[in-house]
Amino acid sequence: ATCLSFAGKIWQGQERFALAFFAVSGYNEKKRFESPVKTLIRTKNNIRIGTTLMIDFHTHILPEIDDGSASAAESADMAKMLVGQGAEGAVLTPHFYAYRNDLESFLENRSAAVNVLKERLQRENIRLKLYLGGEILYFDELWRIDKLESLCISGTDCIMIEMPFSPWSDSVVEGIERIANRRFTPILAHVDRYLRYRGVRERLAELAGCGALMQINADCFTKIM
Repeated sequence: ATCLSFAGKIWQGQERFALAFFAVSGYNEKKRFESPVKTLIRTKNNIRIGTTLMIDFHTHILPEIDDGSASAAESADMAKMLVGQGAEGAVLTPHFYAYRNDLESFLENRSAAVNVLKERLQRENIRLKLYLGGEILYFDELWRIDKLESLCISGTDCIMIEMPFSPWSDSVVEGIERIANRRFTPILAHVDRYLRYRGVRERLAELAGCGALMQINADCFTKIM
């Protein structure tokens, strides 16, 4: 699996992730690479290192809940990798597919998996702060979901959305805009994976205009640096 990391301001209350669109490090089973966090922060944002917290915004380290970690032991190993790369926190973003299970069942399963992970991290003395979240597969009626806030990243209005792997229609853009109009901040997951599809770059510019943030996979940065 690949671990993806981001630099974001430490948040309090409803403060937003001002740097949610910058990937800063990653881990790959075949190759370990250095974190460019200091370079990115200095050249892109002119923000002092002491004011930032390195957080992996997109993880699948919860055990036995999706196609990520298959066990608590594997989750602990993944957490150790993150800490070893300098990450101080991880947003837990298990997949949520509305066509597969209802929201209440997903939240119950997520809560159970979080408890297992916390117990394992405590037992192995792995210091990694955990934040609840999810990776929600986009569908046209997503903006209508009751309790949409339960899928947001802990203490924020940010909701991570996996977009279609195809050209985005007007209705897709409208659906994200409607989520934003409900006073949520969409974070579009791994946008680098969609760029091959016709018109997506222009659509991303439209959605950025409505306040959407972009999450980019760390290996995308390492290929161009």
